[in-house]
Amino acid sequence: MVNRYDELYRSFRWDVPARYNIAHACCGQWAEDRSRFALYWEDESGATAACSFWDIQLAANRLSNALAALGVKRGDRVAIMLPQRPETAIAYVAIFQMGAIALPLSYLFGPDALEYRLEHAGASVAIAEPATLPNLLAIRDKLTNLQHIIGVDVRESNVLDWKSLLAKGKSTFEQVQTQADDPALIVYTSGTTGPPKGALKAHRVMMVDHGVLKNFEMSRSPLVGFPHSNGHGRRQLGASPVSRQGNLIVESTKTMTNAQLRAKLIELVKEQHKPYGLLIDDIAGGFTFTGRGQPQAFQVQPLVVYKVFADGRPDELVRGVDIVGTPLASLTKIVATGETQEVFNGYCGAESGSVPVSAAAPAILTTELEVQKKESSTDRPPILPSPAQDAAKSEGAQ
Repeated sequence: MVNRYDELYRSFRWDVPARYNIAHACCGQWAEDRSRFALYWEDESGATAACSFWDIQLAANRLSNALAALGVKRGDRVAIMLPQRPETAIAYVAIFQMGAIALPLSYLFGPDALEYRLEHAGASVAIAEPATLPNLLAIRDKLTNLQHIIGVDVRESNVLDWKSLLAKGKSTFEQVQTQADDPALIVYTSGTTGPPKGALKAHRVMMVDHGVLKNFEMSRSPLVGFPHSNGHGRRQLGASPVSRQGNLIVESTKTMTNAQLRAKLIELVKEQHKPYGLLIDDIAGGFTFTGRGQPQAFQVQPLVVYKVFADGRPDELVRGVDIVGTPLASLTKIVATGETQEVFNGYCGAESGSVPVSAAAPAILTTELEVQKKESSTDRPPILPSPAQDAAKSEGAQ
C-alpha cells in the first residue's frame, strides 16, 4: 500500500466560504456518486448496516421534510438522543441542512440532566431510541417547549415512528442557504461546577475579516454588542469555562509560492539595507498577555531559525532566538503569505486550565519582526570544590 500521508498533508487546504453548511460539506457534496461508501455500523448484538453518502443524504432529505411538516423551522432546536448508529448521522445531516440547531444529548443522561438541557435549550423535537426513551417520557410533561418525540425502533403511543415518518417524506430537499457563522449546534458542559452551560457553535465563527475585527471568542458571558455565545467556552476538568481558542484557521487572499516568498524576503532585506533576514522554519509554542492589567505582548519560541543573506551566501542556522512584540503592531507588518497551510497542535494554559488547541495558517512574510536572545544562565562552576566535599574525601581516605 502506497503511503500518501505527506502528499495529502502538503496539499490539504481549509476552504470555509462565507456561505457554508456542515451537512453539505460532510455529505451533500459527495452524495451524487451513489457508490461512494460512507459508513459501516455494527452493534453488540451483531446487527449491521452499510451506507453510502447517497443513502444518508436520501434519508436525511426525507427526515428534513418530515421535521418541516412537524413545524421545525430555521433556528429551532432538535435533540438527538441516540448512540452511534446510522440514524444519528442521518439526523445531524437533516437538521443542519434545514438550518435548525442540533442538540446532542448523551444516552447516559438521567431524567434530571435531560430535563435541564432540553428545557434550557428550548428543544421542540427529540429523537430517541429504546435505551433513551424511558427517561425522556418520565419528564415529558415538564418540558414546556417539547412538541414531538420521534422514536427509532420504538413502538409507543404518542411517539412518532422514525420509519413511518421517513416513508412519508419526500426524497428531495432544498438545503437552506446558511452563512458560515449561523448557529448549528448546542453542546452542554458537564455541570460539575454549577448548572450545565450551553455552548452555541456555528458552522464557523469569523473573528477577523480583511483586517477588521468582526467577533470575539464568546462563552456564556456576554460583551457589549456581542450578546450571544459562539461556543468557545472551554475548560480543563475541574475548572470553570472561559472563552478559549479551539481550531484557528488563517486564510489569505494574497499568496505566493515558497520560492516567491524567499525572493520577496531578499528583496526587502536589500531595500532596508540589512545584511540578512530571518527564516523561521519551526516553533515550539509561546505565550501572550491579553488582560487589561498587563502589557499586550507575546513571545514565541522558535525551534529552527536561519539567516537568509542578501548577497546569496548559504543560509546559516541561528540559535537562541525568541520572537517578541505586541500583536497589533506585528500584524500591520504583513506583506504576503504562502499558499500552503501548515498546522500547529499544542496545549494552551489559562485560568480555565490546559486545553488542546490547533492552528492552521500559511507562512507569513513581514517587513519587520522583533526578536531577542533566549534567556541563558551565566553561572560558572566553582574553581575549587566545596569544603564539605573535601571533608568527605578525607573521611573516606581514613
